[in-house]
Amino acid sequence: MTTQIAKPETIALEFADHSLLPSLYGDHDRNLARLEQRLKVSLACFGNRIEISGPPEATRAAHEALSALYGRLDSARQKGRSASTLDLPTVDAAISWVAKGNGSSDDFASDSDTINAWDRPGQAKPTWRWRSLCQC
Repeated sequence: MTTQIAKPETIALEFADHSLLPSLYGDHDRNLARLEQRLKVSLACFGNRIEISGPPEATRAAHEALSALYGRLDSARQKGRSASTLDLPTVDAAISWVAKGNGSSDDFASDSDTINAWDRPGQAKPTWRWRSLCQC
């Protein structure tokens, strides 16, 4: 019995606007940690550059997800909105977007107002949690 181990691949991703990187990385790099955990890759940051290492398929998925998230922040900045820190559900949505092959990272980035992370788009999102929190 022989086992083939996929040769790790490394991709370098360089960002043009370094002022968006704190929002992209998240508090204490939690967004990068989420990508590492979910995609089983290793991310190393060097200024405005990230090196992604891991299995070839996962490395390409991480590259697409990071590009989509950065594009989303850049799109918001160009529309005059402040680039707030991305939350973990948005990072998860980007990972799911790439995994399902829903389109290019530009498609995800251009959809800056809504993210359809639900598997059943026709189903209404539950509002009971919000109502119980706001005492409406």
